[in-house]
Amino acid sequence: MAEITGLPPVAIIIFCPLIFFAKAVLDIVTYAILFFPFVICLFLMGMEVAAQSWAIKEVSSSLFQAPVYLTKTVIPVAFFLLMLQGLSEVLKRIVFLRNGEKI
Repeated sequence: MAEITGLPPVAIIIFCPLIFFAKAVLDIVTYAILFFPFVICLFLMGMEVAAQSWAIKEVSSSLFQAPVYLTKTVIPVAFFLLMLQGLSEVLKRIVFLRNGEKI
């Protein structure tokens, strides 16, 4: 790592925990400002689209007339799972900041 950063090994030993601390804080702030609003917005929009599709029992315009409402239900489910993944990542960073241990 000293070859990559150009710092002497003593400086790496001293500053490495500070770098991980700053990265954890920056990750939490970034998730709060960028990730969660985006995912929540798309989740809510997907719920609206899926609800409308279920209300009219939307089907495709092909001869087979496959049900489209089932496919549109996957959109909010996927963004809900993505939201859970983001929550997991934020909780990992919080645990790291409190205990100083990576999970």
